[in-house]
Amino acid sequence: MPRKPKFDANAAFNSIIVPSEETTAGDDGGAKAVPSTEPAKEAGNVKEVPREKDKLVQKAYYITQDQYRALKVRAAMMDVDMSQIVRDALDQYLGGAIDLQKNMDEGNILFQMKHGHEPGREKMELERFTEELGKLGADIRRLLQLSQYTDYNDLSGLHADRKNAEHLLLLSEYRGVCDRLEWINDTLEYLNRPIAETGVLHRNERKRYEIKGGREWSCGHIIEFLCNDDCHSYYNEETDDYENVPYWAVSSVEHNGDDYYIVRYPKIQLEGLTVRVRKAR
Repeated sequence: MPRKPKFDANAAFNSIIVPSEETTAGDDGGAKAVPSTEPAKEAGNVKEVPREKDKLVQKAYYITQDQYRALKVRAAMMDVDMSQIVRDALDQYLGGAIDLQKNMDEGNILFQMKHGHEPGREKMELERFTEELGKLGADIRRLLQLSQYTDYNDLSGLHADRKNAEHLLLLSEYRGVCDRLEWINDTLEYLNRPIAETGVLHRNERKRYEIKGGREWSCGHIIEFLCNDDCHSYYNEETDDYENVPYWAVSSVEHNGDDYYIVRYPKIQLEGLTVRVRKAR
């Protein structure tokens, strides 16, 4: 089988051309790429085989007249179309850049799949997700009522064989499931309640923290506050630095013997903290 002569990319052309089949002179004296309808050529037993995994695309670039003439000569000597020569030259010139891009694309797909987002699937909007959670909350409340969990705070209202080992296992595990479902339902109901008032905390004469109007917080009270730590941040190109994004958080208030603090946020000072209160059920 005859071997193709080794192709010297730098000798044939320095800046590169085009994945199309033919070229013609452009207005600026350079060669302009145009599509060709010529089929792939065969020379004896040598046949150009299209790349199976690489989808060919048609692009137009400018080359010099000398590069175009050299390209035509090389194509005639090798008995292949000019696009194949250009692709081979680009592969040599780009080296590992092509493999790197493929790995980056593959890595991006794997990252999306790892985080539950299939390539090509549109992401759900937060508003739509909130609506779906509302439907889930309604189903949870219906299930807890049917099981009479809301009446007895357990599953004693279910008809089951209390002498059956399998039934006893299910009752025990389902009780834990219902506890979690109740917590989920309570959380969804809380987040669905509108905001009643917003204010800034200050310490009163009783050494408790309150907002204007007299509403105060003590041990065990839920507190929804505006946090400004580095949990959420973004890069600001104008300042060339990362800036924190304030966000609302929910926790509860406890006392450490000296002063009140927010559970899971012990470093946050309550004095001067912005808080808000939701309407009661």
